[in-house]
This record gives sequence, structure tokens and C-alpha cells, in this order.
Amino acid sequence: MRLTLLVQKLAEYWESTQVELHGFYSVERVRELIAYNEQASIFRALAVLALVPWPCVVVTILVDLIPLRPPSEGLEANYLFIVRVFLAFWVATIVINLQFRHSVPPAPLSNTRIIVSGALTAVLTTGVVYALSMNIGFPLPFGIITVSPIVENLELKPKATSFKGVPKQIVYSPSRSSKGVSLRKVFSVNDAQCTEDITQLELEYAQHVQKVLYITEFMLLINYVEVIVPVIFSANLLVMYHLPNRVYYSQIDSMDDTKLWSTVGNVMLYCFLQLVSLVILFMMLWHKLHISALKQLAFVLEKQGEQVQTKLVFWVFYNVQATLQHFASDYTFMFAWLHNSAT
Repeated sequence: MRLTLLVQKLAEYWESTQVELHGFYSVERVRELIAYNEQASIFRALAVLALVPWPCVVVTILVDLIPLRPPSEGLEANYLFIVRVFLAFWVATIVINLQFRHSVPPAPLSNTRIIVSGALTAVLTTGVVYALSMNIGFPLPFGIITVSPIVENLELKPKATSFKGVPKQIVYSPSRSSKGVSLRKVFSVNDAQCTEDITQLELEYAQHVQKVLYITEFMLLINYVEVIVPVIFSANLLVMYHLPNRVYYSQIDSMDDTKLWSTVGNVMLYCFLQLVSLVILFMMLWHKLHISALKQLAFVLEKQGEQVQTKLVFWVFYNVQATLQHFASDYTFMFAWLHNSAT
């Protein structure tokens, strides 16, 4: 008896940690998915899936086109690096603001305001980086992490003060309600239409569909990310390998052509296997649930494109900047260049 109770509690605890088991589609979202499934062609869905990985690659490469000088030549010789710092924090701030706008829908953040406030924050942050580099040494140890609190104070805290009343507005939202009520019959009921005709069985069916759609979306996104991450990595590597700044990335500088293509080949083999896994998942969902997983995935990526792109851009952009020698991510914590400059 005790063993059964223990197993039950462990199962409940395990289920409580599984994010995909605790969400559901809203009625409005199900209706949008049905409409998208009927209107979108397979070509459109494939195009969406194929285009998603590239904006983060383009943004990262454009910033890396700025030619840099060796860090050993000092701050004055690296004036273009200061320009890059400004662009890096401008991009990061814009991405953070876009994510904030999604998280707090009533927040009055227009595109113009996001761009302007991002530029101002980037100017101030760049000034701090320059001042610290003049006084501590160049490159500034862990440059990105060191000035991150500045970005937080300039961007996030003012918004937290300005939008104190916002949470009260989003505690309840009709579009988030799950108590609304056969996919086609139940989810096409108008608000003014009486729901008494909907049977209890149909209501339960609709609620199960809402939960299943959430779970399938979760699984599809995980598998899709496992496909595009190798693509993004390989694209960045291939382009950055041929740029002058490659010498400032230790993982690229040590490569020759043979190692480059060997690395890309291994990564793309993994990508191919993940793509096969994703296609098998598409087939299983169609066979078991008669759900067009391809169109559901395209629906999520297209309708929530801003959220997807901001996360991808931030992830890829930050990881590339953090490995640049000029940002001095020295995990030995020796900071030898500071001692050399002091002597």
C-alpha cells in the first residue's frame, strides 16, 4: 500500500514538472488554427519552416562585417569595436523590448519607441564600456556581463515602474479562457449563440482537443529547433570562416579547410537525422490524430513570428558576441593582458 502511494506521488511529481502537460489552446487559437489549416497551402507552410532560421544569421553576420584590430593594439586602435559595441547593445535592447511587448500585451511600446529607446540605451552602455576600458584596461574583462546591469537599469526598471497597473488588466482575458466550448461545431459557436445545444460529451471532447493541440505544438517546436540549430550553426561558421574577423574567434581561428568541412559535415549529418525524426513525427500525428503537423508548426512560427525571431536572434547573437576576444570572456580568470599593461 505504501509502495503504491509512493509510486503515485512520484508520478504526480513527475507530471507536475512536465510543462507540456499543463497547457491548452484557447478557443480563439483553435479557431485560428482551423482557418490557417484550410487556407494555407503546403508550399506556404514549407516556406515558413525554411525561412525561420535565417534572420538571426543575417543580423549576426552584418554586425561581424565591421573590421576589428587586435585587442593588443589598445582601445584607441579599436575605435570600430566601440561602434560594434553600440550595434550589439542596440540589437540586444530591441530584442529585449520586443519580448517585453509580447509578455505584457497592453504595454504601449511602438516600434519607433523601441528603436529610439534602444539606441539611447546602447549609447549610454557603450559610454560605460569605454569609460571602464579606459580605467580598468582593454579589453574589459567579461565586457558583456560587466555592463549587463546597466542595460537592466536603463531598460527594464523604468518599464516596471510605468506598467504597474498592467498585470491587473491581463489577469483575465477572454482570449485566454479555456471554458469556452467537435472541432468544427464547438469551436465555431458564436458568442451570441446559445451553448445549451452543445452536449457534455462534445464539451469534454473540445477540451481534450485543446490540450492535445498544446502538447503537439510543444513536441513539434522541440523537434523543429533540433533541426534548425545545426543549420544556424553551420551557416554562421561557413560565413564567419571567410571573414577577416575570424582570427578573433579562437574556435574558428584554429580551423583549416579540412577541419571546417569535417565539422560542417558532422553537424549537418546530425541535422539530417533530426529532420528524419521530425518527418516521422509528422506522419505519426497524421496517422494517430489526423492532424496536419506541418501546418500546425507553420501556424505557430508564422503567427508568433516576432516572438520566435527575437528569441533566436538573442540566442545566436549573444553566443557569437560572447566568444569574441574583444569581449574578454576569460574563464581562467587570470586576465593576463591587464597585468601586462600594468607593467
